[in-house]
Amino acid sequence: MKKNHENFNKQKENIKSLTNFIMIWSPFDEILNPPESAEFSFYDKDYTIIPLDKTLLYNHDLLGLKSLNDKNKLHIYKTNCTHTQHRDPICFPQLYNIFKQYL
Repeated sequence: MKKNHENFNKQKENIKSLTNFIMIWSPFDEILNPPESAEFSFYDKDYTIIPLDKTLLYNHDLLGLKSLNDKNKLHIYKTNCTHTQHRDPICFPQLYNIFKQYL
């Protein structure tokens, strides 16, 4: 069990060491349910979306996302592409406009 805990802490530290963590999501996602899970939001027991900043995952900084956000290194963007369209040229202009800020 200790080994899993050590791996988790290492993963968290790796995430916290990122220069930027960019999350892209779409309300039109046909793969993820809820689509907001692409930005670490979740359903509650009544199927209401819990935004990232209201989750225990975030508020207890279990993955390091709060630490990144506190340092302005966590970036969340919404597109109007479906999940699979994110790899197609139809979405490239939207993605380019997002990613060019971080290159």
